[in-house]
Amino acid sequence: MRILVINATTDLYGANRILSLALKTFPSESRIQLLLPELKGPLVAFIEKNNPGVIMVECPSLPVIQRKMFSISGGLQAIKLVKDFYRFLKYEHQKEPIDLLYVNTLSNFLVLPIASRLKIKTLVHVHEILESPKIVSQIINKYSLKWATSILAVSHAVKDNLLKAGSSFEDKIKVIHNGIPDLFSPDTTFKNDPDKCTITLIARIKPEKGIWYFLEALDLIKDKSSVRVRIIGGPAPFGEKYVNKLIQDITKSVIEIQYIPFTTEVSKYLNATDILVVPSIMKDPFPTTVLEGMCCAKAVVATDTGGAAEAIVHGQSGLLIKNDDTHRFALELDNLIADASERKRLGVNAREKYMKNFSISSYHNRMSQFVNIQLHSIQEKV
Repeated sequence: MRILVINATTDLYGANRILSLALKTFPSESRIQLLLPELKGPLVAFIEKNNPGVIMVECPSLPVIQRKMFSISGGLQAIKLVKDFYRFLKYEHQKEPIDLLYVNTLSNFLVLPIASRLKIKTLVHVHEILESPKIVSQIINKYSLKWATSILAVSHAVKDNLLKAGSSFEDKIKVIHNGIPDLFSPDTTFKNDPDKCTITLIARIKPEKGIWYFLEALDLIKDKSSVRVRIIGGPAPFGEKYVNKLIQDITKSVIEIQYIPFTTEVSKYLNATDILVVPSIMKDPFPTTVLEGMCCAKAVVATDTGGAAEAIVHGQSGLLIKNDDTHRFALELDNLIADASERKRLGVNAREKYMKNFSISSYHNRMSQFVNIQLHSIQEKV
């Protein structure tokens, strides 16, 4: 069975790590080709190491939705890419039939009408909650439901958002929560100063991820001398200005704040932290970082927008906060900073929940069953 996988980026953030795990759940006899816009970036080496049977193909004509498309020149370029990709996909399908097009994230939405026209079955793995720009988001959500053969959503929050554009398509959508590898390592020798409480944020550096919401809350905590903060992550595409702003802003803080560019060694920092914050202002679909903190037995503080509330039970396996209440955010941080036993209790409970619901084995079992059903359905209709 020939499976063509469409992926828009070559970074190693959540959706791409999950892609690698998802590909492992396809039958070993499947012939999987992964189309990427370029064969450089950390994802390439990651796939080579973890998915050696997957063939990566550079596809410059891959039509990826970007903000620059919403200009005259960008729109013309998008039309050219769509035409070029249509010819590419038609040729590939005629050369050897494509049994399934696995589309990872809605940033590859423009592939769907092409596949629909060529009558190629599609499975769309949706990792995002699209709400803005409103008209564009509604169009993408509506026609994804229409054109996709089936949709895999990473959370009920993602599913609910999609169904706002077409409730009649509910049968197309299956929810499978992500799973992640076990990153737990109790060795905390990397933690430089054991007398300080370390708070870590790991995310793309952009306002929607709550970077500055977090900084505002830090300004309000009581004992600023007893904490160390690490903010880890790189810029979003064309978002280098936010990294520069962050670097400037943390120099003004009286708190010890370290900015660390994106690194593949996040587990080292996760295991060395006391508190992990995931303060997204946007509706985060199902934050991988939340699962990483839970698996490392850390006290996780996350906003309750999106899918984080499907992983964390407030007060039991972490803390949930609103995305617009800096005083409450600061209060929760104050309580955790002052109470090591509470941090430990939340962390132990979080790890237990990770092991039961979000481990690799639990994810693999759920995903394998779903994939087998999808492939069996395709074979029956051939």
